[in-house]
Amino acid sequence: MSTSELRDTILDLEKAAAGLEPTQEVREHWQGLTAAGINEFIEALGYEKAYKTLDPDLLDLQIQSLESTKGAAELIPELCRALAGSGIVTASPGHLGFVPGGGLYAAAVADHLAASINVFSGDSFASPVAVHIHQAALAWLCSMVGYDPQTAYGDITSGGSIATLTAFQVARESRKIKARDYEKTTVYLSEHTHHCCQKALRTLFGDAIIIRSVALDNYRMSAPALEALIIEDLKIGLKPWLVVGTAG
Repeated sequence: MSTSELRDTILDLEKAAAGLEPTQEVREHWQGLTAAGINEFIEALGYEKAYKTLDPDLLDLQIQSLESTKGAAELIPELCRALAGSGIVTASPGHLGFVPGGGLYAAAVADHLAASINVFSGDSFASPVAVHIHQAALAWLCSMVGYDPQTAYGDITSGGSIATLTAFQVARESRKIKARDYEKTTVYLSEHTHHCCQKALRTLFGDAIIIRSVALDNYRMSAPALEALIIEDLKIGLKPWLVVGTAG
């Protein structure tokens, strides 16, 4: 490729990428449209059902309509209506599930700031303010559950799966379980245990760890059944390590 051809290619790429860097006027227009859609959704929450059904044919038409829109100005209002128009309405007064739960608008604003400024909060050199906010939130959570924030610590994860993986790793390290111990290490859970626990165990231990399913008593893990399994495992030389309880 000649120098002139390379220059033309770069200029073409620059034009194509221009849409990723909208002007202040365009940004304010997008923000206005988004705010209008969000406000419409929030103001209607008091009347919303916890779940909105949508006929499959109508869903196909809706997807086709979204795909055919031209430009953000046309897409944003339609996308707001489509997202709010079907499926679980987690912020509805009728939605009693814990995961996922309804979001807070203040948190949405914080997400907008974090995503737009795009700070790296992995260390204080990269973003001292973001790290301070993270640590302050952790101290507040520690205090809320009765821990001393001067001595207790933790982390805010992206969700339940990573939180479970982290908890299991801490438990593994606290017992100093080495790879040579995996084939004799046993875990006890029930059929109601969330699937993220199985994933976390397989990630940390592969197929080596032994997972026992404990019988239920009126939807609760049976304590006598758990005790019997532990006693039997001890008799055959296994090492009981973890009981995963499920609340709710």
